[in-house]
Amino acid sequence: MGQPKRHHIVVYMTVQVEEDKSSLQQCIDLDQTEVDASMWLDPVLAKLIAHDEVPVDCPQFIDATVVDDAGLLKTVKLPAVLMTNKAPDTGADIERISTGTRYAVNQWLNQQGEHMQNISSGV
Repeated sequence: MGQPKRHHIVVYMTVQVEEDKSSLQQCIDLDQTEVDASMWLDPVLAKLIAHDEVPVDCPQFIDATVVDDAGLLKTVKLPAVLMTNKAPDTGADIERISTGTRYAVNQWLNQQGEHMQNISSGV
């Protein structure tokens, strides 16, 4: 196996804003040298990614914003089951959600659950 051949750092942030995702989507400017795609996650899609299985209430197709070869953004519909792809044990890698992203989204879901429990208990 040897030394790692690549390394990257991903920073996840959650913020509260007044705009809705449609308004924010208009402001997104993805750099094609850094990312291929982005997507908005609601709790159902977050569960899909974090738990690596398609929830019953998950839509069959989900919207993603992708950067085309010309660097332009376009919205595409992807099969939800694509989000459950795992890295193969051998051979070439495939399009998939990284383990680190799954972990971060799971942490966000846990935080949201704690937040909702605090709200319902009046904390």
